[in-house]
Amino acid sequence: MSSPQDPFAPPGDGEQQPPSYGSQPPTYGAQPPAYGSQPPPYGSQPPAYGSQPPAYGSQPPAYGSQPPAYGQQPYGQAYYAPSYPKNGLAVWSLVLAVLSFMCFGPLSSIPGAILGHLALKANAQGLADNRGLALAGTIVSWVSLVLSILGGILFFATGAFDEFMTGFEAGMAG
Repeated sequence: MSSPQDPFAPPGDGEQQPPSYGSQPPTYGAQPPAYGSQPPPYGSQPPAYGSQPPAYGSQPPAYGSQPPAYGQQPYGQAYYAPSYPKNGLAVWSLVLAVLSFMCFGPLSSIPGAILGHLALKANAQGLADNRGLALAGTIVSWVSLVLSILGGILFFATGAFDEFMTGFEAGMAG
């Protein structure tokens, strides 16, 4: 008599092992299943010839379920947020606005204001999503431009320009 722990012993007393459901005898020349793959569920039909296999990681739809509505992501597929191609306008607007305060004055505040307005327009059309950054770049650019103009007016009105030119000519002469 064989013990149940002996894998090489045939079943005793005429008992037969019940066949596992869904298993069929292998056919000659068939490829073995891939390592780690799960067998198809019992009663499932093989895919039609020429059809695409399901996407990796996707789940088959439940029996009787409706397909997803137009525009919705089906179950198991990744969702990617839409990319906004015009977000760089607002960033550059703010960068140019800060540069205008540091050293360039109207040379960078004018392009900063233009880019800020373009970024606000793109935001209103739904092509960008950083309205606050665009608004900050526009405001800072306009403030920098106004301060640059006022500084230039004060520079000429107070006579500082004459003193500057006198000092400049003295430095060039000797």
